[in-house]
Amino acid sequence: MGNARHSLAPRHSASVLPAPYQKGLPDASTATLRPRKSSTGFTEKGTGQGRPRPPISASSRWRGPPKTTSAPSNALRLASDRPFTPSSPMPIIESHGSVMTRVLLLGGTTEASRLARVFAEAGVDAVFSYAGRTSLPKAQPLPTRVGGFGGAEGLARYLREAAITQVVDATHPFAAQMSRNAITACQITGVPLLAFERAPWAPEVEDQWQRVPDIEAAVAALPQAPSRIFLAIGKQNLSTFASAPHHHYLLRLVDTPGALPLPDAFAIIARGPFSIAEDEALLTTHRITHVVAKNSGGEGAEAKLVAARRLRLPVIMIDRPVLPDRNVTDSIEAVMAWIYHGADLGV
Repeated sequence: MGNARHSLAPRHSASVLPAPYQKGLPDASTATLRPRKSSTGFTEKGTGQGRPRPPISASSRWRGPPKTTSAPSNALRLASDRPFTPSSPMPIIESHGSVMTRVLLLGGTTEASRLARVFAEAGVDAVFSYAGRTSLPKAQPLPTRVGGFGGAEGLARYLREAAITQVVDATHPFAAQMSRNAITACQITGVPLLAFERAPWAPEVEDQWQRVPDIEAAVAALPQAPSRIFLAIGKQNLSTFASAPHHHYLLRLVDTPGALPLPDAFAIIARGPFSIAEDEALLTTHRITHVVAKNSGGEGAEAKLVAARRLRLPVIMIDRPVLPDRNVTDSIEAVMAWIYHGADLGV
């Protein structure tokens, strides 16, 4: 469409394979991946709204019986800045007098991949769930499902059928619908929920940020004169910027897109994380005048903000969506303590 172009970046090239594309549609499907031993971080922005097919059981060598021994002592330190107080008791499975847990890890972020590694090393019985918005998700060291649940009711049904005792929401901070569905499903079933959420970015003295509440406000904040915009927001909301067609847009996407909704756009297909030097070179080479970004937080995508600071470029920063109240932590130790000792700690 228009002058849209795609560029493959050899250093971070991403292969493209068919995969369920989850957009809250009833026909979105699921699949089960057999995990590999290696694992790296990756970012996803899905909402988890599809209708799943029954998952295939993972290999038994990846699904041994869950360990019921205590977590390491350093997992006892709760780092959340507010107490854990779920609205209902934790359901448990009794097996020969011992309490067993089974965790659903809603993932798609670098932090979720770190949690998956910790869970696997600690012997936590857990299922990793991808929303399915990218065609080639990273392998995880846990049994993995890909695709939606069919809304909050579908997720509640899955929690019951899979005998899930706890849910950890480590989805992208802008995957608001998936997080809302998790809150509702856990309320329906009484399954405790903990959100593992990275802290948002905060501007430094040298930054030139303009904070806006949502995507529409970001479009309105663009300059009137034709400019060169690095649109670092993923591919889900690109069509909103079609109302400002007089700008040139630089995109960086994980998967090769179809027809772009922007008349003047250049897409680089690459998977991060990226270094500050790489992003500074990117902004300089493409003569970028403005950066638009979501306040996702975390270290993996921060390089573009440091590069913009060094180049004295204005940044239009989109605030995170507002979610219902829930228990939140940014500490892996707190998550492990919650899983192993939640009842003892009064969480």
